[in-house]
Amino acid sequence: MKTMVMKFLGLALVWTLCVSCIKEDGQMRQAEQNISYSVVVTSFDPDWKIRGIKAVREATGLGLADAKDLVEQNLSIVRSGLSKADAEALERTLEKSGLEIEIRAE
Repeated sequence: MKTMVMKFLGLALVWTLCVSCIKEDGQMRQAEQNISYSVVVTSFDPDWKIRGIKAVREATGLGLADAKDLVEQNLSIVRSGLSKADAEALERTLEKSGLEIEIRAE
């Protein structure tokens, strides 16, 4: 009888731990969804400067002079308020054009 009670208590403890882990995971995912990200240009390859400017223009809708200034400045924010997936997609696009990119949580 005592061993059955111990097994039951053990199962109850495992169940409680599983439920609390699932709750915490859900809360962490919810908090992750509420975070917005910024895409920042940290540097650029001078040989690919024109490609970088074109990519920034496409991503932001800026004019030629503004996109050029943004690429040439260190630590300039290309876009902000993005979801993680959007920020990573933009990062891949801009890195293909010779820019070094950093994603920052806001």
